[in-house]
Amino acid sequence: MKGGLAAILTTAKVLSQHDIALNGSLQLAIVSDEESGGSMGTGYLVENGYLDADMAVVAEPSEFKMSVAEGGLLWFELITRGDQVHSINARDATNAIHLMARAINSLENVARQLAEIHHEEHGAPILSVNTVRGGVKTNLLPAECRASVDFRFPPEIGMTIESAKELIASTLGELEHADPRCSVEVEYQNIAHPFAQSKEIEIAKELRRAAEEVLGETIEWWHESKKAVIPTDDSDVYHLYVKGGVPSVYFGPGMLKDCHVVDESIDVEDIVQAARIFTMLALNVLTDLD
Repeated sequence: MKGGLAAILTTAKVLSQHDIALNGSLQLAIVSDEESGGSMGTGYLVENGYLDADMAVVAEPSEFKMSVAEGGLLWFELITRGDQVHSINARDATNAIHLMARAINSLENVARQLAEIHHEEHGAPILSVNTVRGGVKTNLLPAECRASVDFRFPPEIGMTIESAKELIASTLGELEHADPRCSVEVEYQNIAHPFAQSKEIEIAKELRRAAEEVLGETIEWWHESKKAVIPTDDSDVYHLYVKGGVPSVYFGPGMLKDCHVVDESIDVEDIVQAARIFTMLALNVLTDLD
């Protein structure tokens, strides 16, 4: 997003320096917290009425491909509890980590089943256990174990946040039914509902026109070459469209594979081209200039 931010700031600077009269306003929302759900960033602005817009572009890295659809996101933490006793008493005690291992194994089976669900444009769901924490000492059984889970699913497969929660609850409920000791608590954290906007919204048409004029090539939809929903599932498009009703497009410079890695990088030329695209878009939408 830092490359996209440089591009939109350049657009604002160009319009300001040339004193171009606008038939409306160009708003820049420069916020943090997108990676953690956005409740303190764009989500906060939308929920508290600070954004009043007819359309929007979220300038995240998309390889200059467009996206108007995102999957559902469900982050949650699993908690198992046991007996904190010395290892010599392990046979007569409950080990919280052992219980968590069973819960993780059950979710792994669910993940394999979910992989069989495939949307032609948006791909398949992903469920992944990504952190496990438990225990304080080698010779003590853990009193508690916690695991964090990232569950993402594409739009238009008939799955909702509610049905996703029901799937998790039924899976863990089967464990407890088989062994009452295996009670797993669930704490839900970040949530984003799946959505798919029409590809015919005005901002998509105008952005495509501006991008193709600047780049001299046809602009693809993300799913056309990737065969999957853009792998964010919680970008600020969610807050703008689902919460604020603002038609929005995910589009910007940079490669997703180069984000959140060692030596994160972006080509300077991509930033320059993005600035040209966003400036052209602003001129096309907000002025009478040809």
